[in-house]
Amino acid sequence: MESRFRCGARRAGWTFACSILIGVVAGSSAAVGPAQAAAQSSRSVLDGVYTGAQATRGKVLYTQLCTVCHGDPPTGTPMAPGLAGDDFLASYNGMTAADLFAKISKTMPADDPGTLKPQGTADLIAFLFGANKWPEGGMELPADLAALKQIR
Repeated sequence: MESRFRCGARRAGWTFACSILIGVVAGSSAAVGPAQAAAQSSRSVLDGVYTGAQATRGKVLYTQLCTVCHGDPPTGTPMAPGLAGDDFLASYNGMTAADLFAKISKTMPADDPGTLKPQGTADLIAFLFGANKWPEGGMELPADLAALKQIR
């Protein structure tokens, strides 16, 4: 009888230990879950976050509003920094597409800041992404700040 009791006590101990272990594993995977979900929803400019048609529309805007200061191609002039190449890549490093969108929306064009419409700003950014040789994709770059915050 005593050996049965010990065996039952061992089983109960193992059951308890396994329950604790399962709880710890489940708790740690729940803590990782949202972080993994956020990582999966974020995208890179290298994922093709704009279309060729959108970049073409952006080039029209760039030619009309930006060439005088930033040059054609957009590598900069003595008046304004380059928007393609190493200088742009260094300044864009760590920013989201939303950061770039907000900066352009508030400060450009230099002679009439804040007058670009949201879709025009997104088109212009698509052109700049193309000028920096980042790949095109199947969906247009959105003009929505929340969506743009997910793109680095």
